Amino acid sequence: LRADLVELMIACSNNAGTCCIQLGKFREAKAFAKNALLLLDALYKKRGKNIHTILLQGGLTDVKLFGEWRCKSYLLMSKTDMQNSDYEGAVETLKRAKEALEPFLSGSNVEVTKAVRTMDIERKRLLSVCRMHQKQELKKDKARAAAMFGGKPKTKAKAKGNAKANTKRSPPPPANKRSPPPPPRVDSPLTDPTEPVTQTEPQPEEMNTPKGVEEYDYEHEPAWYQEHQEALIVTSLVGVLGVMGAMLW
Repeated sequence: LRADLVELMIACSNNAGTCCIQLGKFREAKAFAKNALLLLDALYKKRGKNIHTILLQGGLTDVKLFGEWRCKSYLLMSKTDMQNSDYEGAVETLKRAKEALEPFLSGSNVEVTKAVRTMDIERKRLLSVCRMHQKQELKKDKARAAAMFGGKPKTKAKAKGNAKANTKRSPPPPANKRSPPPPPRVDSPLTDPTEPVTQTEPQPEEMNTPKGVEEYDYEHEPAWYQEHQEALIVTSLVGVLGVMGAMLW
């Protein structure tokens, strides 16, 4: 493989990627940037070999190959990720660009150092834009979560704090305030608590004699019963003897 073709392919891939971004073809731009990175990675692994030596003899430097051109490919990839709202992927790509530039930021060549610093400034600008978009996305996610779970927790905490403050500031009730007197007690009309209760014990004759029944006075029997008492007794005996005789026969 000719060394001049490697240089041409790397440069053309980065330039084609830049043109695709200007045209809004971000998928194609990312593909061209990946092709340039593949060539640069393969060349970096073969440093000191024929192709690398020929490129250095032709006027290229490691700062331009592995610093400026590699960082340019990373910047193209990060821009395509940002257009696709993949800010996390863009941040990771910009970190790789920083790793590619760091070994060459303190070069002695003024022109090369200026070009590398220009690439580093662009990298920092893109990184700040990605961070800003990430913060906006985080705020949107928090707003969606607050709307989903009903209300803002900060507002609720503030309302609770105001309620506690109002409770603390409320004046205490007066100490001398008397409670209303209880209603007067109404005693039963059947009993008077001032009069003693007397109980009457029943007499033995009253307990044995039912109410409404008068005791029979045997001393004052009628006169006719006294006159015929003997005849009644004889008649009763005759009747008893007759019944007994009938039973024996």
